[in-house]
Amino acid sequence: MEFYPIGLLELGGESVVECETYEEAELCSHVLHLAEIRNVILRPSGKLDLRWPQVKVAPDDVLRAKEILSKPVDEKIRHDFEERPRLTDLPPLSCPHCASTDILLESADPANLWECEACGANWQDPEPEAPDE
Repeated sequence: MEFYPIGLLELGGESVVECETYEEAELCSHVLHLAEIRNVILRPSGKLDLRWPQVKVAPDDVLRAKEILSKPVDEKIRHDFEERPRLTDLPPLSCPHCASTDILLESADPANLWECEACGANWQDPEPEAPDE
């Protein structure tokens, strides 16, 4: 399997499916990921772009990807996909001083360092624990 960076897939990949919703495109992408096929979802790029979301893969993976996506999605895979945690399920991050959600991630080494654009406050997340050896 040849490695194609995500940016190249967007530019030179081939569309294997066009979906009516972004969530449907995410499911197709998930199914391909489980089959170890690198892919990218190409979203419409503006108000006047009338294309549906597309899933693109490297040219070498087109036939295999189309074959996989032509079959019904297994119910367990669909259930696991629907139950996965999503970023939109998380509460929005806010400043502990003024509650603004206009915050910036300043650095992430060794722990996240945040800055509030509204009040200028800085704070840091707890450092991650070292894995047990």
